[in-house]
Amino acid sequence: HSSQKFNTQMATTNSGLLMVSTMALLLPAALDAADEERSSASVLSFSRFTAVLLLGIYGLLMYFQIKTHRHLLEDEENEEEEEEEQILSLKEAIIWLAIDTALISFFSELLVGSIEGSAEAWDIPKVFIGVIVIPIVGNAAEHASAVIVAMKGKMELSLGIAFGSAVQIALFGVPVAVIVAWMMGKRLSLDFHVFETAVVLVSTLAVGFLVGDGESNYLKGAMLVVAYIIVSAAFFVHKDEEGT
Repeated sequence: HSSQKFNTQMATTNSGLLMVSTMALLLPAALDAADEERSSASVLSFSRFTAVLLLGIYGLLMYFQIKTHRHLLEDEENEEEEEEEQILSLKEAIIWLAIDTALISFFSELLVGSIEGSAEAWDIPKVFIGVIVIPIVGNAAEHASAVIVAMKGKMELSLGIAFGSAVQIALFGVPVAVIVAWMMGKRLSLDFHVFETAVVLVSTLAVGFLVGDGESNYLKGAMLVVAYIIVSAAFFVHKDEEGT
């Protein structure tokens, strides 16, 4: 397809959610830079407060998508298509989901434990492996699904897959990590440092600008690929922080 159109309302909503989460990461880094003497305690308290708010937004998002605005996630052109035959029952799906979660958790621990050795052996920053290499490999199936459904003209579903994981991590994964660390008595804040936060900010802005008009084409796709390569190169030359 040389050009495809999609629902701008859900795309801009997801962009807005990512921008709110980016704000939650940007302000702790700004506080840390502005007030080094009191930054540790203030940033930690601010992060915990913000994490609770982000979880609240995520809960509203679930209600928004499942109850009040479910139609925004469906392709108007495909509403009349026959429903696909059910393969698994609800009970079977839950069982397999639990098994998959346990296996993924186990292999993720092995993968994370091997990062330091791999970084030293290949002489590349650990942050590059963690931010660029592992997400590409780990989300390969998800990326392929987004491309396949886009090729079939189901842009709402494709964007839902592409945006979904980013929104889930930003509004659920990161806040939960902060709150669980709080419950365990660990000091985990939303301060991702200036460089990492800047990357998140410019990435969010770039995506927001490109999906705002409700149309996709090969030029926009090329721009996003180039932007990803630039980010990858930046992380490749970025030095690891001490203690990471």
